[in-house]
Amino acid sequence: MTETFPIQGWAAIYDEVDLNRDIIAPGAFARSLAATGPAGVKFLYQHAAEMPVGRWRAFEEREKGLYAIG
Repeated sequence: MTETFPIQGWAAIYDEVDLNRDIIAPGAFARSLAATGPAGVKFLYQHAAEMPVGRWRAFEEREKGLYAIG
């Protein structure tokens, strides 16, 4: 049996220092998302490439940051 659980939220927040001291600029994802769309981004469990858990349906670049819907 396959179950579906929708998930959505902020994948990245612009102009904020993250845990690795990185700062993401607005528009940072535009070119790659235009080239691949959400299908080009793996939906992984704990960043483990061998553990895909779903698929992304959309990414939206909003004023605050990158919003993900899966």
